[in-house]
Amino acid sequence: MATARGLAVAPFSAAFSTVTIPAGTSPLAVAVAPNGNVYVGNANSANVTEISPLTVTTSPTSPACAQPVTFNISGGTPNGTAVVNFGDASPTVTVPLDVTGSGQRTHAYTVGTFTATVNGNPTSVIVSPTPRRRRCR
Repeated sequence: MATARGLAVAPFSAAFSTVTIPAGTSPLAVAVAPNGNVYVGNANSANVTEISPLTVTTSPTSPACAQPVTFNISGGTPNGTAVVNFGDASPTVTVPLDVTGSGQRTHAYTVGTFTATVNGNPTSVIVSPTPRRRRCR
């Protein structure tokens, strides 16, 4: 094990992939809660970044304007909630999760590219014009 700024760091094997998740300025300490959330203490920004292990998929993956998009959430806290911001002018909603930590929420978008967040985790949604209509608002 190596030590980086006072933290024990185990080397990764080839079986793992690396994902960069933004945190605050000068991340210094990391802790994992029993629900799987990861907390990063940021020295220079004097705050803590929460990283949720949620998995979010959308269906359909290439929606058309006004077609409902279903957000499928898994990996959350059993019987907990997930906060969904659709990335447009719609209000943020709280989605109840079941005993497996899963839940769903459906939303209709206008044409464009949106970055929805579920518990802070970004999910890109690209909505194309509806082929049968001239305009979609």
